[in-house]
Amino acid sequence: MRVLYRLIRKTREKLSSKILRFAALVFIALMIPAVNGVFHKERNSMANLNEARTELASLEKRKEGLSQSIENLSSESGFDIEIRKKFPLAKEGEHAIIFIEGKDRKQSDIDEISDADTANWFSKWFGGWFK
Repeated sequence: MRVLYRLIRKTREKLSSKILRFAALVFIALMIPAVNGVFHKERNSMANLNEARTELASLEKRKEGLSQSIENLSSESGFDIEIRKKFPLAKEGEHAIIFIEGKDRKQSDIDEISDADTANWFSKWFGGWFK
């Protein structure tokens, strides 16, 4: 029993020595920047993960919209609708109506619109050059 007590006492003395305490402080001082770096890297990784998730969600929405557009373009009626959205075109026999917003409508504006509706494509493009 005395041997065990002496062993424990010697171990305590060795662990409480000044050199061991100094070595522990140096070890802790060296570990603080490393732990701090890992903490900041983890925080940046979480921010990048959240950004990637939001970008993924927006890309999935865009993919759904594009696949819907592809489905619409595969049919003839959908193709016509998309062409009419992108370009102010009309089929033969159809007329376009253009609404002008605002209270100040002048008769000259209305005349210009009616002239533009009745003009052919050549005079729409080159009409100002040959007057």
